[in-house]
Formats: sequence, C-alpha cells, structure tokens
Amino acid sequence: MQYAKGEPGNSRCPFNFGAAVWIRPPLTRSSSWLILTAFPRSTNMLRRFTVLSTAFLIAGAGLLLVSTILVWRTSTFIRSSRTAPGRVVDLEWRNGSSGRGTSGGYATVFAFTDGSGRAHTVRTKSTYNPPTHRIGAAVEVLFQPENPEDAKIRSFQTLWLIPVALAGAGVGFAGAGACVFVAARRRFGSFVA
Repeated sequence: MQYAKGEPGNSRCPFNFGAAVWIRPPLTRSSSWLILTAFPRSTNMLRRFTVLSTAFLIAGAGLLLVSTILVWRTSTFIRSSRTAPGRVVDLEWRNGSSGRGTSGGYATVFAFTDGSGRAHTVRTKSTYNPPTHRIGAAVEVLFQPENPEDAKIRSFQTLWLIPVALAGAGVGFAGAGACVFVAARRRFGSFVA
C-alpha cells in the first residue's frame, strides 16, 4: 500500500494519533480514498469504531422508523380527509426555543368553511422563516369532519417536509455507520479472542 505524505510515524505528519490520511490503493492509481490508517491496530480501537458505527446505525434506523410512522400517519390523514377551499388570513410570528426574537418563524393562519357551513380559523403547528404563504393566498385545506380544528394546508411543506427530512437524515446516519463499520473492519480486522 502506498501511503500519502501524512503517513503515521512520518516526522512530517501533522498529527500523531486519531487522524485519517489519504492513501492510494495498490491496484488502482486513478483515485485516492479515505480509510482509517493513522489509528494503531488494536482490538480496543476496533471496539471503539464498532460502538461508533453501531450508534450511527441505531440512530439512522430510529430516524427511518420515525419517518415511516409519520408517512403512514400523513397518508392515513390524507385518505380520510375532506377538502375545502381556504384563504391565508394572517402570518403569526412565533419565537424559537431560545426565546429570543431573532430565532423563530411564521405560523400560517388560514380560514376555511367545512361541509356544514361552519367557519374555522386554524394555525399551522410548524413555523417557517421565510413564511410559506402570503396573506390572502388561496389554499386547499384538508380536514376531518369530526376534528376540523386539526386541518392542514395541502402542500409539500406542511405534509411531507418533516418525514422526508427525517428519512434523509436516517439514510445519512445509517450510511455513515455502515461506512465506518466497513472501514474499521478493513483496517483493524476482526476481534482477537
């Protein structure tokens, strides 16, 4: 294996321990790839990387599970909902969790009339900065007749943004965990009994 300039033990190496260096695989000269070469070979390091990769895999699986549940709930809500035309009547600023006025976003306040002729005004649960709609904009509203106060605007951001973001994060965490696991196994081998 040909090591790059930052080979462990090299006096010019800017790091002594715990860093990754670029290497060139012996069979190909076209690309360099990153593996864990600056770590000393030991069972202890293999265990550490196994724990790290397992934590990433569990976090990724958990995020994918939550995303799947949210997709199922949203799909069920859409199938059982009725639609009505609505209009955005206000944009309500909500402070973020820090309590300062600079962090936070706008909740969309919209009004619609259900099938029985009753008027409802609803605020979205999530906030966005910049706001997703303008005051006076026409929107399509999804609502359930038994609970019209839990109505949602039919749009990607209000229905699907959070499940898709969680799924993307889950795939990222699981992929990172799998990459760390494979790289650690290649570098350190298997556990020594």
